[in-house]
Amino acid sequence: MRARFFLTSMIVLQSLLAWQAGVASCQENKPVNNLVQLRVELQLALDTVVAEEKLPGATLAICLPDGGLVNLASGFEDLESRTPMSIDGQMMIGSTGKTFVSAVALQLVSEGKIQLDDSVSKYFSDSDQSWFSRLPNAEALTIRSLMNHTSGLPRYVFAKKFLADIKEAPMKSHSPRECISVILDTEPKHKVGEGWGYSDTNYMVLGLIIEKVTGNSFYDETQRRLLQPLKLKKTVPTTQARLPGLMQGYIGKNNPFGLPTKTVENGSYVLNPSFEWCGGGFMASAGDLAKWIRALHSGEVLDSKIYSQMIQPVDFRTGKPAKQGYGLGTFVWQSEIGEFLGHAGMMPGYLTQIEFSRLHGFSLAYQMNTDEGSSRKNHENVINFARIVAEHGSNHP
Repeated sequence: MRARFFLTSMIVLQSLLAWQAGVASCQENKPVNNLVQLRVELQLALDTVVAEEKLPGATLAICLPDGGLVNLASGFEDLESRTPMSIDGQMMIGSTGKTFVSAVALQLVSEGKIQLDDSVSKYFSDSDQSWFSRLPNAEALTIRSLMNHTSGLPRYVFAKKFLADIKEAPMKSHSPRECISVILDTEPKHKVGEGWGYSDTNYMVLGLIIEKVTGNSFYDETQRRLLQPLKLKKTVPTTQARLPGLMQGYIGKNNPFGLPTKTVENGSYVLNPSFEWCGGGFMASAGDLAKWIRALHSGEVLDSKIYSQMIQPVDFRTGKPAKQGYGLGTFVWQSEIGEFLGHAGMMPGYLTQIEFSRLHGFSLAYQMNTDEGSSRKNHENVINFARIVAEHGSNHP
C-alpha cells in the first residue's frame, strides 16, 4: 500500500509539471475549478479502473477548456519488470487514426479537390480498373459512403487469406492494394447507403484517393496539414515494426493473428503494422491525442461548413441519418452529460478511446496497454472521467 501511494503521488506530481509546461497547448475557454482536486479525483478514478479491470496499465489525458493539459498514468508499462506506466508513453492507437484521415479528406473537400458525393470510380483511371471494378459495389461507391461506412465493403483485416498471411509472416509488409485485394470479387455486405458496417477497407480506398489528388503520400500530407501545425510530436506513423518509444503491450489469448503475449521484443513491435495505414496507422501519447481531438472539434482544423457534415451521424444498423451513430470519421454519442464526438481504436496489445464534449468544451484520451476489453466499456469509463471534469467546470463562476 505504501509503494502504491508513493507511485500515485509521483504520477500526480508528474501531471502537475506536465500541465505547467502545456498550458498553451489547448485553446482557452471556460476555466476549471480547483485543478489540484480535479487531478486527485481523476487519478483515483483511473487507479480504480486499472485495479477493477485488472489492466497492466493505462494513461489518461484531458485537454481542459481553460488551456490546461492534464496527464495521468496508472499501473505498469511492463508487468514483469514492474516498470511504472509513463504519463507520456506512446501506444498504438488503432482506428482512432481514422480521425486524421478524415480531417485530411475533409480539408481537400473544402479546397474543392474532391467532393463528398463524387463517385469513387472518378478517381481511378483505366489502368486501375483491373482491380477497382472488382470491388464490391464498385460503381455505386461514393466518398461519403467510404467515410461513414455505408459502402458495404467487407473488412480486409478479417479475410481468411489476410489472417493466414499474417500468421505465416507477421513481419511482412503489406501495401494498401495488397490489403484491398483480399476482398476483391466478394459479395458486398449491403447496397451502398442501405446499411452500415465498420470496415477498414473504406479508409484504405480513401487513402488512395487522397494520394491521387495531392500527389503526395498520405503521411506527408498529414504531417504538413495536421501534426506539424498542432505540434503533435508524440504522434508517429507506424510504417515499420521498429518503433522507438512504443510502450510494452499485452495481447489477449484469443488474438486472431496468433501473436505472443508481449508486443515489444528487442525494441520492435511483434507485428509489422504497416498494413494498417489509413485504417489507423499511428502510435501516439494520450496527451497528443487529447490535444488533437479537441483541436479537430474546436474549429482549428476544419471550416464550419464541412465540419457540420462531419458530425452528421448515420445509424449503426440502417445507415440512415440518426441522432447518434457514425459521421465522417467520427462516432457521435449521446449521454446524460451531453454529446460526445470521437473514436475508438484497437491494435494487438493496445486499446484507445478519444472523445470531445461539445457541451463542456474539453477532450479526453484514454489508452490501455492491453487489447482485452471493449470500446463500449472504454466509452463508459471515459464518460465517468468526463463527469468528474464537468462537475469541476460547472462549479466555476
